[in-house]
Amino acid sequence: MLTLEMNMALKQSEYYEKFETYFSLRFGFLLFCCAENTSKVLQAKDISIQEAVSTVLTTQAFYRRQRQDDAFDKFFEGVVNDSHGLGIGEPILPRFRRPPSKFGGGNQHEFDNPSKYYRKHML
Repeated sequence: MLTLEMNMALKQSEYYEKFETYFSLRFGFLLFCCAENTSKVLQAKDISIQEAVSTVLTTQAFYRRQRQDDAFDKFFEGVVNDSHGLGIGEPILPRFRRPPSKFGGGNQHEFDNPSKYYRKHML
């Protein structure tokens, strides 16, 4: 019989084997790595105002580039390739769920491939 701790560990390991989790971790790493470097530069004792402005502008330009379609396609392709090497599942679309009619029910967008789904959630 599985103990509570073993059951929780199994659920956690299943969570980390999902593509969505791996994608989110890689995306977070991409964003926070740049932000961390900027933060380190801005916190230096002997930084000039020109260096500070330059660092912030460089970070803004990096984030703008990441929002472009070609940058996302390259990032997504890299994540998919790396996930294959790690034995993580394929990117899949979540099950389509209609909102309850009491919340307006309206037309909700349904994605036709995982790349578009992750692109939408990345922005």
